[in-house]
Amino acid sequence: QQLVQERADNLTRAAAALLSVRLDRERDRLRQIAADPVLHGSDSATLSGRLNQAGQRFDGELVLYADDASVLAQRTMPVWVNAAPIVALIEQVVATDAPAAPTFDQQYPAFAVVLAVPIPAVGRGARRVLVGAVSSTSLLLEDVLQPLSLGKDMLLTVHSADGALLAQFGALSGALP
Repeated sequence: QQLVQERADNLTRAAAALLSVRLDRERDRLRQIAADPVLHGSDSATLSGRLNQAGQRFDGELVLYADDASVLAQRTMPVWVNAAPIVALIEQVVATDAPAAPTFDQQYPAFAVVLAVPIPAVGRGARRVLVGAVSSTSLLLEDVLQPLSLGKDMLLTVHSADGALLAQFGALSGALP
């Protein structure tokens, strides 16, 4: 039993490390897009066009926000665009001028990991925030979790650093929904 527990612990640590690497890769892609000087412009059609072009490098939703959390441009119109957790994420990025920790949105069709990076102000312009959401499919979470062999009576949860439940995979018999 101790060997089984050690194996599960090792697989969990490996899965967490791999997920971290994949999130870093997506955050780096978002930073590259945020470095585009066109994103400092004011024409919403130009901004949206640039986000559409950037979609070739970022497999997910892209939304450009002003520092007051108003939408300046978007690649598509995601359901979460004005959700309270997203506004809080933007406020955090504006306050710290640093990328925010990932937020998970389970209402998204394939559950999304939402990332946000700051775009520094240029001249007299205001700071902006670029938010991107990638599906669990594009992060290949299923591949990460496959070695854990989640059975019908197993549950894997992903928690934030403060202990909040972010995502849940598998199910326990008789578990609460």
